[in-house]
Order: sequence, then structure tokens, then C-alpha cells
Amino acid sequence: MSNDNQAEPSAQALRWREQAGDVWARFYPQIDATFAPFNDALIAAAAPQTNERVLDVGCGCGGTSLALAELVGRQGRVVGLDLSPSQLAIARERAAARDLQIEFREEDAARFRADVPFDLIASRFGFMFFDDPVAAFTHLRGQAAGGRAALLSWAEVAANPWMRLAWESAQGLIEPPPESPPGAPGPFGFDDPDRLRRALAESGWQKIEIARVDTIIAPAGGVPDDVLRLSMKLGPSAPLIAAADESVRARIRDVMATRIAAWTSNGRVTAPASAWIATARA
Repeated sequence: MSNDNQAEPSAQALRWREQAGDVWARFYPQIDATFAPFNDALIAAAAPQTNERVLDVGCGCGGTSLALAELVGRQGRVVGLDLSPSQLAIARERAAARDLQIEFREEDAARFRADVPFDLIASRFGFMFFDDPVAAFTHLRGQAAGGRAALLSWAEVAANPWMRLAWESAQGLIEPPPESPPGAPGPFGFDDPDRLRRALAESGWQKIEIARVDTIIAPAGGVPDDVLRLSMKLGPSAPLIAAADESVRARIRDVMATRIAAWTSNGRVTAPASAWIATARA
């Protein structure tokens, strides 16, 4: 396998190789717990089979890769790609602890080249950060000749209140983060399913189907203190909150704690969440 290392890293690549990736690595158990219902939905849609070759795009700390490897078995192959060395280090440790033969690589999926085509390309919230989605999807289609894709992206922010928690709690206390235009690289880059469908169609994918997944999540595993800590550290507001005076951060924490309490029942935090699952053929 090879990679084009000549191109300059994108802003997203730099972000994930530095602060963002480190935060996700630190909180990976809570993040995996948050995403658990969506991970299950993605695996069901992807339907990996014994002996298949699978590419996990934006694998992070390996939660999806581990599930895929269990299903394809030892005669199958799973390759996980990510831009965050800190997350990949954890992914490798987790795979070794479970004696799973997964190849984790610090590479940009938009440039990665496979020696043998993959049967399946999967991604759990890992592909919305492409600078040029059509070019990236076109390239990935070339790595899955005759194969298929299963891709999970967040639906609109209004349907995911936990992801608004930090910013809504900080309103009036800090300057707002810059507002991203529709379709800009980021968590909600494909919140519009028509945008996702167009990007896949323009890149040559066929038999595209997109389904909505509405579920209830337990952010950070549902532990109120963990939800508070995670919410202070993740998302576009996190650097702005971190840079604020301690008195301001304390006020933001108080507002967050009140909001979290409203989602808490019997000591467990739950919240509605929504995403899109796209499946397609190369």
C-alpha cells in the first residue's frame, strides 16, 4: 500500500493530528459509549461477511474497526485509517488486547491507495471532514472496485441537542465560534441527505440509499459528571471555552450542569440523536 505524501496537509488534517485528536483519544471510552447505537446501526447496514476486506475511514480509537474485524474473521482483513496518531495508538492497543489482526495507518483516506480492492468501505462519522468530498469519494470508489460503502453522518444539529450543549451553555459568555457555511467540512458537513446523495452520485457511486436513524443515546455513557467534562472539551466551542477566564468557565459549567440535569433520570443522562446512513455500490 502506498500514500501520496507530497501534498500539503489540510486544515482538518492538522486539527486532528493535534488538539482534537488528543481530546478524542483521552475520552474514547465515553465517546464509544455515546456512539454505541449508531455503531450498531452502521455495522448492520454494512453487513460485513466472513473473509471480506474492509476499509474503516476515520477509524479514530478503533471502535468500529474492532466490530468489523470480529465479523470478517481471521481470514478477512480490516484496515483503519485516521489522521490522529494519539487515537491510532489506542486503536492498536485495543486490537492487540483482543488479539485482532487490524492494520491501523496514519493516512488521509482521500489519498490512500490499496494494493487489493476492498469489499467494503465503512465510516462512522469519519468522512464529513473531506475538503473536496466528490474527489475523495471518487478516489475511494477506486479502492473498492465492485465493492460497497456504508457511511454514517450526523443529521441536522437541531436533531442532536447534546452536540449543541456547549455552545448553548456558553451563549452570552464568550464570543461565538465562526459559523460554517452549509456543506463545509465538519461534523455537520452532510447533515442534508440530498447533499450526501449528490456527492456520492457525482463521484460515480451507484445504487445509493440513504436512511435516517433516530435513536436515544447516553452521552459519555450517561454519567452526568462525564457528560459535563466531555461537553467542555469537544466541539468548536471547546477552544474558546478553554481560553476564557476561570470565572467564565465556572458559569458555563453551571449552565451545562443545569441542562444536563434536565436530561437525567435515575442518575443516567439520555438524549435524542439522529444520523444518516448511506449505502452505495462502487
